[in-house]
Amino acid sequence: MNRKKWNFWDKVEKFVHKRKRAAWFEGGNCDSKCRNCKQSESLGNVIKTEPQDDESVIRSCSNCGHTWRAIFTPVGFVEVE
Repeated sequence: MNRKKWNFWDKVEKFVHKRKRAAWFEGGNCDSKCRNCKQSESLGNVIKTEPQDDESVIRSCSNCGHTWRAIFTPVGFVEVE
């Protein structure tokens, strides 16, 4: 019984690793979207990042011109306003 349980979690771990790897190489994990127009960088949108003195950044979308303040975290940019 115990071995079956470990086999199940090994399969789950391999599946999750495979999905994360595919998302990373397809731009899923490193692709940013504009908060306003929802256009992603993988589709040609350019989001500029300008660092600020308070450790935050100002991000601006080249598609719609929207700007927002964000901080960078291990899960990506998080809007702070």
